[in-house]
Amino acid sequence: MQKLKTTVKTKINLPRWVKYLIPLVLLVFVFLCSRIPALAEWYIQVFYPAIATVLSWMNRWVSFSLLDALMIVAMVLLLFTNLKDETSRKFIVAELLVG
Repeated sequence: MQKLKTTVKTKINLPRWVKYLIPLVLLVFVFLCSRIPALAEWYIQVFYPAIATVLSWMNRWVSFSLLDALMIVAMVLLLFTNLKDETSRKFIVAELLVG
């Protein structure tokens, strides 16, 4: 007897401003850290060691800069999500490859 696999795809309709919330919160946090030394010290002692540990662990497994790879992936994603026209996309990719 064959099992039927069902998947349910749901699209969550969030307000448009929600995608700007995280960068805005981070920007405000950076601004506050520049103005309040105690908040910056708390960040350095609490969050930064965990972030540095995870990034160091990830960097041990690759022999190249993760930042460079992430920047290339981000540029490609921006290129292909912002260009709706197929001919424009092909032209830009061809220009990038040929030089």
